[in-house]
Amino acid sequence: PEWGEAVVAFVVARGNPLKVVMGQAVSYSLYAYGARGPFDGAATEPSREGFLAYPVELPQSPFYQVPIGDDLFVAHKIHDMILFPIRTGTLRIGAARFGFQGRGYSRSRNPAGLLRESRPIDVVVVEPPLAGRPAGFRLGDVGRYELTASVSPGSIVRGEAVSVIAELEGVGNVPPKLNLPQQSGVEWMEPSTVEKIDAENGVVRGSRSFTYVVRIDREGAVDLGELTLPYYDAARQRYDVARAT
Repeated sequence: PEWGEAVVAFVVARGNPLKVVMGQAVSYSLYAYGARGPFDGAATEPSREGFLAYPVELPQSPFYQVPIGDDLFVAHKIHDMILFPIRTGTLRIGAARFGFQGRGYSRSRNPAGLLRESRPIDVVVVEPPLAGRPAGFRLGDVGRYELTASVSPGSIVRGEAVSVIAELEGVGNVPPKLNLPQQSGVEWMEPSTVEKIDAENGVVRGSRSFTYVVRIDREGAVDLGELTLPYYDAARQRYDVARAT
C-alpha cells in the first residue's frame, strides 16, 4: 500500500504457457488494478533476455469492475506481446512497472504516478523430442507452415539462370531459411527475402518470400528438386515437413 492499510493499486503479469519448446510462442499480458476508479499511466516493458518479442497492438478497451475481497477494483489490460524463446533453459521475463495517474492516485510524490511493479515470470524452455525428428530440422523452427514455389522462365540456354520464388506462410515465428536440394549442374544463390509478420489475438501469423537465382549448367529437362522446411508443431506435439516441388 502507498498510504494507510488499504491496497490502492497493483499490477499483475501473466504468461502462457510456462513450459515450452524452443521457438514456441509465449503470450505475455500485463494488467493494472486500481481501487480508486479509472486511471491513466505508462508502463515500462519487462526485460526479456533470451526471447524475440512481437508487440500486440491493444484496441481501445474499457475498464472492468472486479470485486476483490471487500473492495471493488477497476481493471485494465495495459500491455500485450508474444515472445519466442531462442535458447533453452529457465528464461525470466522481468518485472514490469506501471505508474497510476488520476484522481485518487495522486498522493505519490513521484511524477510518474503511483508506481507498482509486477512479479517476474520464469519460463522453462526445452528442446522438442528427438523421437521422430526429421533430417534437416533446425532448433527454433516451431509452428505450422505451408510452402509453395514457382520458377521462371521455363526455357533457358545452358549456363543461364532461372528465378525460383518460394512462399512460406503460417502460424509462428516464420523461419528465415529453407532446405535446398543439391545436385550436379544446379547452383542455388543466396536468396533475397521479404517478410510480413503480424501479431494479434495472441497469435503470430506471417509469411516470408524467398527469391532465388538458380544457375543451370545442364541440358535437357531439369527437375530442380524439392524445397523443404522441417518444423515442430507444438500444438499437435509432432514433427511435419512443408514441401514445394
